[in-house]
Amino acid sequence: MRSDKKSNIVVFLLVVFLTTMPLLSSGLSFSGYYKSFFNLLIPKSIKIGDENRDIPDLGMFLSKIRIKMSYSPTDWLSLKAEYEVSPTVLDLKELSGFQLVTGANSPKYRIVDLPKKMYPNGNDSKSDFFINQNLDRFYASISFNFADVYIGRQVISWGSAYVINPTDIISPFSFNDIDKEQKSGVDAIRVRIPLGTMDELDIGYIFDEESGLNESAFFIRGKINFLNNDVSVLVLGFKQNLLVGFDLSRSFGGAGFRFESAYVFDKIMDKAYPKELKENYLRLSVGLDYRFSESVYGYAEYHFSSSGRNNSSKYLSNSKSNAYLTGSVYLLGKHYISAGISYRFHPLIPISGFVIYNITDGSIMISPTLEYNISENIYLSLGGFVSMGEGIEYNEKGKFILKSEFGSYPDYIFTSFRIYF
Repeated sequence: MRSDKKSNIVVFLLVVFLTTMPLLSSGLSFSGYYKSFFNLLIPKSIKIGDENRDIPDLGMFLSKIRIKMSYSPTDWLSLKAEYEVSPTVLDLKELSGFQLVTGANSPKYRIVDLPKKMYPNGNDSKSDFFINQNLDRFYASISFNFADVYIGRQVISWGSAYVINPTDIISPFSFNDIDKEQKSGVDAIRVRIPLGTMDELDIGYIFDEESGLNESAFFIRGKINFLNNDVSVLVLGFKQNLLVGFDLSRSFGGAGFRFESAYVFDKIMDKAYPKELKENYLRLSVGLDYRFSESVYGYAEYHFSSSGRNNSSKYLSNSKSNAYLTGSVYLLGKHYISAGISYRFHPLIPISGFVIYNITDGSIMISPTLEYNISENIYLSLGGFVSMGEGIEYNEKGKFILKSEFGSYPDYIFTSFRIYF
C-alpha cells in the first residue's frame, strides 16, 4: 500500500473519531497543554591541525499544542486520541564540519501515519519556519474479566532505572531530552493479564512501518512481587534481534534500590546475516535513591554497556553497529556514573540537576534546571547542558575523531513555558 493511501486511512479514521465523539457527549473528556521552548545550541569548535574552527551557534523556537480526547461509553470500553501540532522556527545556518548527532536512533514502529510536515509543502528544506504534526495516541482499550486489551497507537515503556533504561528500547528518551513528559506512541496490540494484586502478564505485538514479521516486534513480560521485591522478566523480539531483560526494584532502610539489565542476541533470527558480524551485547543500570527531607531528594546510578568502546577513537565507527542502528543504544563508552539531586527551597520553586560521567574517557555532562510554578497549571523553566572533555579533531587522514564523548556534545541553554488545561 502506498504511503499516501495509508495516510488517507489515518485521516479518515481521525475525522470519524472527531465528528462522532461530540455527538456522544456522555463519557467524553478533553484535556491538553501548550508548551514553548527556546533552545540555544552552542557547538564545540573542531581542531584542524593547529587551528580551532568555530561553528555558528544555532537558535530554535519550538511550540507544542496537544489535544487529548477520551471517550468511555461503558465500563469496559475506552477510546483515546492525542494530536499534536508543533510550529517551529529554526535559525538555519550553513554548518561546516562534523556535527555529533546525539540521542537514541529508535525505529519508528508505526504502520500508517499522517504526513509529518504540514508546512511548507513539498521539499522546501530552506525555510526557517515549519509546522509538524503528530497523531501520537489513537487506541481502544477493552476490559474483560480476565484481561485488558489495547489496540492502536499507544505507549509501550519499561524499566525502573533513573537515567538509562536498558529494557526500554521501543521509544526511549535520551538523558538530554528536555521534554520527557510524552513518549512517542507506537502501533501495537497489547494484552495485560492480572495474576494477582501486583502481578501481571503482559503480551504484545508492535508493528513496523512495513508491517512485516522481520521488521516488527513482539514481547512477553511477567511481573511479580516477591519478598517485597518488584521483579519483572522481559523477552522482546525486534528487528530480528532477541532481548532478554530483568528488572528488580525494592525499598530498604528508607532508600530505593533498582537494578535493570538487558542482554541482546544480535540478529539471532536472521539466518542469512553473517555470523562474524553478529555482536551480542549486555547493558545494565544499578542505582540508589533517597529522600533526605521533604525538600531534598537525590539518586546515583552506574550504567554499563558492552556495546560501547574503551577507546574514544573507535566511537564513530562503532556507532554504525546494530546496537546503535536498531537497539536504541546511543552512549558510546562502556562505563558511566550519574547522579542527580532536587531541592525545593520554596513550594513553587524547585531546583534540580544531574551529572553523567563517562568513566571511559573522562568526559562529563552537567545539567541544572530551575522551575517556577507561576500559578496552577502554569510553569516556567530555565536550564541547560554543559559538557566538559576533549572535543572533535580532524586528523591527518582526513577523518573526524572524537577525543571524548561528552566533550563533543554541544552546550545548550533552554527555556520552557507550559500551560496545562
